[in-house]
Amino acid sequence: MIQIVMQIGCGVFLGIGLLFLAMAKSSEWNGDDLGAGCGSMIAAFFFLLAVAALWLAYSIRIG
Repeated sequence: MIQIVMQIGCGVFLGIGLLFLAMAKSSEWNGDDLGAGCGSMIAAFFFLLAVAALWLAYSIRIG
């Protein structure tokens, strides 16, 4: 059961990361370098959370 929750969390984190990545790209196109940098860093953080959730789900499954 916990693996399913963690995999759903991974999908949610990936979706949020993609949302911030799209916002960063939009800011870059509009010439807002600060918004692009912040959006990219936030996207990277959520992608890292997604990888951690997926790793945790599979480590619980194996262990």
